[in-house]
Amino acid sequence: MLHKTLFSAGAVLFLFFSVFLMGCEDSGIVGSEIGTPDAEIQSMAVDVTGFEVVSENGFSGKLSYSATGRVDDPVYGNVIASTLLKPALTAVGLDSILLDTHTMRLRVVLDSERYGLEDPAPSEFAVYEAGSLWRGNELYVNEPVPSDRSRELGSFTLMTEDTAIVPLDPLWVEAFAAFFNDTSDTRSERYKQEFRGLSIAPANVTDQMRFFRYDAAIDDSLNLGSTRFEIVGPDSAGTDSVYATISPLDWGASIDRTPATEAPEGGVVLLNTFESVIKTTLDIDPAQFEGKEIVNAQLTLHVKAEEDDLLRPDITTIRVHRVEELPGNLGEYLFTTTPQFAATAVRDEDDETLVYFNINLTGLVFDELYGDSGEGALEQPVLYISIQANNGKLYSATLVDETGPEEKRPRLTVTYIETNQEN
Repeated sequence: MLHKTLFSAGAVLFLFFSVFLMGCEDSGIVGSEIGTPDAEIQSMAVDVTGFEVVSENGFSGKLSYSATGRVDDPVYGNVIASTLLKPALTAVGLDSILLDTHTMRLRVVLDSERYGLEDPAPSEFAVYEAGSLWRGNELYVNEPVPSDRSRELGSFTLMTEDTAIVPLDPLWVEAFAAFFNDTSDTRSERYKQEFRGLSIAPANVTDQMRFFRYDAAIDDSLNLGSTRFEIVGPDSAGTDSVYATISPLDWGASIDRTPATEAPEGGVVLLNTFESVIKTTLDIDPAQFEGKEIVNAQLTLHVKAEEDDLLRPDITTIRVHRVEELPGNLGEYLFTTTPQFAATAVRDEDDETLVYFNINLTGLVFDELYGDSGEGALEQPVLYISIQANNGKLYSATLVDETGPEEKRPRLTVTYIETNQEN
């Protein structure tokens, strides 16, 4: 249902949009010239209703990060995750692993951003063999890969540190070395079909999720690099040192989420893993814009603050895909295609909390009203709204919906010039 409110603009608004138009390459204006003496700038607020939540399980492998830990989140559900790793079969300067002199360890490099309690208790993580074969490009959220807990291969404890060094069980290293040292033509295929790799799982973790990093951070002032395996052996002085590094060949996360029992009142949840995506349409009536020249159209979506003490990865962007035909797999479509519309967050000047998103939909509204469809508007577009990129971190947000406080409900504000005026 369409609800509209008209606002007359004075000299200040006229000056604002004059400046806006001079700096905008595509204003979406049609019809008579904007300089018409009797033209009047007005705005119409259109309520956006009918949010529908759709769900897909997004990819969780071969991303920039992988999650490990457990968080019981009262808003976004309880999440448990394990990181999966397989080392590569090549390393610079290393032809073979010598079991009598070499040891192997995992250097865990974590992103500084955390999900969970701000001051967590020491969290224990255990390293196991993965319980089944897996491939990073076939991993999906809520399709967990088990850990083989019959034998622990290593362990480490974290609070807020960004790195951990984990010596690996000699028997596991021996099994890996058998493939690494093999020179036959079949080793790569056998490695893929037989070697299950590692599963790094939360052992005694209640409210902390950490993210393994696979690309060096832009601001890597400590030169931490990324997650990797290290071969350690004696140097010329007989002191153990890193002899060679082995990058991960494959990686990902086994993520399982139990949704919260109740949805937030007056809001709708978004998850960057595509477990919760908003589907909606814009109810635009061309008759309402007859004799009007569109200047700008902004969709404003307010964020509902969570009332708890959990740290969550920081939301910076919102993404809007316009879809004319429903794709076969929505999650894959949203992951692999660039959104037609996006916006960065608007934050409170005092405490930097996220307040709302303003998404420029001028082009969409212009197409709907004046597109090449013969008579009137194009077929009503379907919009899918999601947050952030699916990069391996777990992002979440709640947007105020049509049942929330009136002043924060979703609205499309269309600014136009009235040219059909009576003298």
